[in-house]
Amino acid sequence: MTFTDSEWSRALDGPQLPATIAVTRCSSHVTLNEQVKPYSFFGARADDAGQSLRQRLLVTTDFDGRPRRFTGQTDWHIEWRACYEAVRNGCRIGGIVSTVHVAYTLPRWADRDSAPTALRDRWDRYIGGLTNHEKGHGAIALKVAGLIDTDLVGLVDGDSCASLNARAQSMVEQAMQRGEQMQREYDRMTSHGSAQGAVFPF
Repeated sequence: MTFTDSEWSRALDGPQLPATIAVTRCSSHVTLNEQVKPYSFFGARADDAGQSLRQRLLVTTDFDGRPRRFTGQTDWHIEWRACYEAVRNGCRIGGIVSTVHVAYTLPRWADRDSAPTALRDRWDRYIGGLTNHEKGHGAIALKVAGLIDTDLVGLVDGDSCASLNARAQSMVEQAMQRGEQMQREYDRMTSHGSAQGAVFPF
C-alpha cells in the first residue's frame, strides 16, 4: 500500500577537461540510506483500533493516478554525481556515486500489548506483510540506481564534460521514469501489498 514520490538530484556541471589521456580514474558506488517514519493509532479492541487507524490513513495516489488512502507509504529519491575523466577523444564518465534515500511511513499500534492474543497475532501478520511490501519499493529504488550506473558509465563526449553532463541528466530522467513504471507495476502485481499478507486486520 504505497505511493512512490520520485525525486532525483541533478549532477553539477562537469569540469572542462582537456582532451588528453585521463589522469584520474574513478569507480561507481551506491549507498542505501533507509529510515522508518512511524505514526501511531490507538485502541485495544478491534473496533476502536480500526476506527483510529482509518482516521490516520495516508492520502496519496495509486498506480493509476487516483487519490486513495493507504496505511503505508514509501518515499524515495536518488542523489547522484558523475565522475568525469579526460580521455584522448574528449570526456568520459568513469563512475557514478549515488545515494538512494528511502523513507518508509508505517503505522504503529500503540495499544497492541493490551489487545487480545488473536488480534495481536493478526496485526503482527499484517504489519509484517506491509513492511515486506514497502521494502520491495525500496529495493526497486536501489535497482534504479543500478540502471543509472549501467546507462551512464562509459559514455564519451568528444566536445566537453559540460555537454556530457547535460546528456547524463537526460538519461537519468529516463531511468527515473522507468523506475516509476516499475513501482506502479509492483503495486499492481501485489495489489498494494494485499497479495503479500497486508490485508487490513481490523
